[in-house]
Amino acid sequence: MGQVSRYFFVFAFLICTSCSVSKAPFTELPRSDADRIYETVGRGDWPGVYKLSKDGTDPLLQILRQRALYEMKKFDEVLAAPPIKDFKFAPYDVFLRGLSAFENKKWDQIRALEIPSDLPAPLRERLTILQGEALQELQETEKARDVYTLFLKKFKNSPFETDVLFRLADIEFSLHNNEKAFDLYEQIYRFHPIDDSDDIALQKLIHLGRFSQIDTDVHLSRILRLQRAARFKRAERELSALQTSISKDKLPRVQLAGGQLYFAERQYHKSEIAARKALRYKLPANLEIEWRQILASSLVRQNQPDPGKLEFQRLLALRIPSTVEELALYKLAMLALDNKNYLEASNYFEKLRKKFPKGHHTESAYWFAVWAIYENELARPGGADLGEVKNALKLLQELSELPTAKSLLPQIIY
Repeated sequence: MGQVSRYFFVFAFLICTSCSVSKAPFTELPRSDADRIYETVGRGDWPGVYKLSKDGTDPLLQILRQRALYEMKKFDEVLAAPPIKDFKFAPYDVFLRGLSAFENKKWDQIRALEIPSDLPAPLRERLTILQGEALQELQETEKARDVYTLFLKKFKNSPFETDVLFRLADIEFSLHNNEKAFDLYEQIYRFHPIDDSDDIALQKLIHLGRFSQIDTDVHLSRILRLQRAARFKRAERELSALQTSISKDKLPRVQLAGGQLYFAERQYHKSEIAARKALRYKLPANLEIEWRQILASSLVRQNQPDPGKLEFQRLLALRIPSTVEELALYKLAMLALDNKNYLEASNYFEKLRKKFPKGHHTESAYWFAVWAIYENELARPGGADLGEVKNALKLLQELSELPTAKSLLPQIIY
């Protein structure tokens, strides 16, 4: 029940929102008394809230009284109170009753609970999990499985997803559905490496004798997720362990993951060394492309623009995916701009606009091209070329017509 407190933030916010919609939310209290209740709730003084609300019949006072009783761990009194009928607060009354029934281990009440559809999703999620737990306590394992399966379909990207997956995997294992259990433990291991339960999933996979059967792609996907979450030390450990346990033909992909990890950790010299070492050998085309991107970017990050430029040009000479080509052209254009090679920058930006009119860097290809023309004409001996000035104005006009350029309009006008 440690997770319940986060939902009370939602709960309290919604109550406070309801309070704010009227100048006199407590219809039976003077404004001064209502203010005292607000202040008492804000301090978390639940005995004080109960004392102030215990005799009130206003729906808001009733729900605050229920909340106070719950926080004071008087769960029997929460369940014994008359149901709140006001449509705004009735769903939250059901929520508190559900939590109280769970705390009192009244599993039948939890099982029979009808979860209001107008409760906020986080509160519905919590009650659904409690129903699954109650069914497990009642030894109705298959019904609990159905509840958890429905949860995963109904609540996408829930903060409880890993917890529910783990419960579901344990149920499948207890029902001797080992293949289903294995798939669920693997799903936790692969897609949820940041959660505490993933270590338990790992141990379960080892216990089932299935860890050695997990494909290298699954391990690398997991390491990438750790990298993106900045869990670098853990990613390093798992990558090191993987290198000692895989077959020789899969080693190049694991080494590439090591180079990407160095780059993510901003250890650019190490990622450069790793890339140069890998590129000494004949590689599959996809791996060569990945390593050349790492090498080029590592050099630029180490303030070595000329070698970096050369590597991006070598990259463009390969048969590469369009996303890589667009990025390489953009990097070359920006390198030229940074080095005050304005004509070269303009040429790269022009290629970028023509080849990728709806690309990720379209706005920049217009904006920085104008900047390059401006700087180039400013330094031109004898004054600016009128044709180039007209070209810059034309680019600004085209930029203003892009559907994604609204935020740039003030600068364009300027």
